[in-house]
Amino acid sequence: MPDLTGLAARAGGTYPQYMVLNKLDGYARGAVIYSGVEMPNFGELLSGRLSRVQTDRGLSRPFPEAIIALDAYLRTIQQ
Repeated sequence: MPDLTGLAARAGGTYPQYMVLNKLDGYARGAVIYSGVEMPNFGELLSGRLSRVQTDRGLSRPFPEAIIALDAYLRTIQQ
């Protein structure tokens, strides 16, 4: 299991928000690259109401609110 407290450290000291949001969103949508990956089934937790997020790359796009909350939590646990 990867150490999720070191995402920023592994990305050169800056939390990689765009990458994290895309990975979470891709997993939620059943992206082919995640087939066979052992992850819990988040099911409906990763669907529902969308909110627009301005990412660290200056892009804005909608994500399910649960993904936004998970991203916010991961940001807080960085060491």
